[in-house]
Amino acid sequence: FQHPTIRRLAQLIKQSENDECVPLQPAPPQDYYPVSSAQKQLYLAQQADLGSAAYHLPRILPLAEEPDREQLKIAFRQLIQRHETLRTSFLVVEGETVQTIIADADVELEVYDSLPAGEISATFVRPFDLAEAPLMRVGLIKTPRSEWWLAVDIHHIVTDGISNDILARDFSALYEGRRLPELKLQYKDYCVWQQERRRSDGNDADLHYWRSLFHTPPPPLKLPLDFPRPAQKSFAGNSVSFQLDAPLTAALKEMAATNGATMFLLLLTIYYVLLARLSGQWDIVTGTPVSGRIHPDLEQVIGLFVNTLPLRHRAEPRLRFSDVLLQIKERTLEAFDHQDFGFDQLVEQAVPRRDWSRSPLFDVFFTYHSLDHRRDEARQERESAIVNTVCDYDLVLNALETPGGISFTLIYCTELFAAETGRRIAGFFTELCRNITAYPTIRLEDIDVMDAAEKKRFMDIVDGDQENIHADFDL
Repeated sequence: FQHPTIRRLAQLIKQSENDECVPLQPAPPQDYYPVSSAQKQLYLAQQADLGSAAYHLPRILPLAEEPDREQLKIAFRQLIQRHETLRTSFLVVEGETVQTIIADADVELEVYDSLPAGEISATFVRPFDLAEAPLMRVGLIKTPRSEWWLAVDIHHIVTDGISNDILARDFSALYEGRRLPELKLQYKDYCVWQQERRRSDGNDADLHYWRSLFHTPPPPLKLPLDFPRPAQKSFAGNSVSFQLDAPLTAALKEMAATNGATMFLLLLTIYYVLLARLSGQWDIVTGTPVSGRIHPDLEQVIGLFVNTLPLRHRAEPRLRFSDVLLQIKERTLEAFDHQDFGFDQLVEQAVPRRDWSRSPLFDVFFTYHSLDHRRDEARQERESAIVNTVCDYDLVLNALETPGGISFTLIYCTELFAAETGRRIAGFFTELCRNITAYPTIRLEDIDVMDAAEKKRFMDIVDGDQENIHADFDL
């Protein structure tokens, strides 16, 4: 942000100190290996609901024609042999969650003939037993229109979004008979390195930052729910998709550039304002993912690296939107500077008493991707057939920048919101984008997203919602 040209970046590099990057080393052979911080958190979450498929990352790859089934099996066998994480299972030894790797594993090819897209989720995506490797299943699907899809379902504990892109690339090479270079590192090596690194330096600066941010607990977010919140958190979800046209997208880009912000920061701020106006609260925590690949040796390693950042923002309603954007920019960049603090560590210290009807620390989530980083739009549309029935939080807003504008998917928990409410919230967000680009200095207290009748109905629901009271905590 401070050096936005190549020339100024070059000068910055020349003036900066050299940080020696010590290569990661393979871990010595062991019966059991430590799990990463992200894996530990996910393992505990899965144990709370063994029958849930909420922590799966299903994906569909389009096929030009009916594939050679034997070659498919060979390619997946080679893929599993190449990446140890696909041969990994999990268990508890002496009170500690650990992972173990088996020498050989195979995956059965499940074949479905004339399976409609709407039935893929119920038929193909099923819970995994984390104690049994591989935590992956493969399906060959022929649709009623005689299209061939390759469906792959992998548990999130052994992969993430970037890993899945690498797996897709490696699979294509293996299916075509190409040789791949040998991998020098595996995910277990990262887990051992992470454990040793945290023991050595203690993440003192990161700990201090998150301690100060969550010294007092955030209030539970009271969104306008259509149904009472269940005692046990539900992952049942549905989604609504919408898009901002090219002129509105251009106006947002101009606004971001004028304020020295990225589109991620601008859309995050608009999302914050929407949540604030819907809830009547100004202290809000929004979750967002970061890649977690903090060492260059990890770029081609398959595993769960992604970390979650709880972005806490507190704004005064008298502030102008442009001022809030700058505030959120500064606070978000600070959080990214301290992203190497495991979310599980923060939850352990900041949530002494868990409310099982909610996610820890936050109930809303936001992601932003550009098209060159993600899969193509057509594939995303196909994959929505199997992922939009799962909602990890109350609301999840996914933004994808495309050549024609910005596409959004709003995923909502169906145990909390009716479909019409999901569509209205999507409409509120679009209208906010229009109003804010037209009046960038509008005060937050002057922004309204609901008419009087809607506001009264929603407030009646909120007032009747019995929330658990969280005890204060001190890290």
